[in-house]
Amino acid sequence: MSTKILRIPPVILLSRTTSIHGLPDEILIRIFGVLRDIYARSYSYHWVVVTHVCRYWRQIALDASALWSVIFLRNLTCAEILLQRSKQAPIDVLFPGWLSSMDYECVEEAMDLVLEQSHRFRHIELGRGPASSLFLVHSSAGGTPYLRTLELTYPGTLAKSSYRGIPTLRKLALTLLPAALGSPTVIQRLTNVSLRSLALHGSLTRFHVSAWRPLLAQLPLLEHLTLERVLPQRYETVQDHLREQHRAQSKVHLPNLRKLVI
Repeated sequence: MSTKILRIPPVILLSRTTSIHGLPDEILIRIFGVLRDIYARSYSYHWVVVTHVCRYWRQIALDASALWSVIFLRNLTCAEILLQRSKQAPIDVLFPGWLSSMDYECVEEAMDLVLEQSHRFRHIELGRGPASSLFLVHSSAGGTPYLRTLELTYPGTLAKSSYRGIPTLRKLALTLLPAALGSPTVIQRLTNVSLRSLALHGSLTRFHVSAWRPLLAQLPLLEHLTLERVLPQRYETVQDHLREQHRAQSKVHLPNLRKLVI
């Protein structure tokens, strides 16, 4: 009597008996996306280890173009791979700010490469460094038609034309930038504005409440407003206080405002 022994490769046996492989692909993609967002807070690509677990996970991740849509401007090779794997999905571009350990030419080359896909921009977050300058020049030429969120930290000047190429912009956050937010046709659509440590003529400046009134009057759809280190901490004289009270008699109506942080 002959006995046949059925041999099953251990990897296949494990993949068929592991409960997580019973999850729909959409759930796994959602889990991978949460992991990506967690690592994105520290500008890290370490979430890609999920593609090394097994062939099944790798194929699911590679087929999900949205998973590869968050790009950090630190490494040219990584930027090339992510742009390829994200296909035509909307992309988020993040640059944490200039660090001494960074290669200036590498960052500039990565930004040039990413700007070729500016028609896919959805979210831009650029810290202090060359990336902000390149983006502002490009956006003023009308290269970002679908961008909804823009966060900039840049110690230079900002032309009012910088946002003319961003008709869909809804959230704007500026740090160490002048208070000029752009043309009225663009800022009237903003729903979220955050201004921190604004500069005037190269130095940090705090503006009286009355100085914000013309700007706020142009934001009828505003829902969230943050003014951090931009208002005066105190009035220098009693006359300044009385003058400000007189100016404050005219009110600005913001019917949609739900959150104010000062």
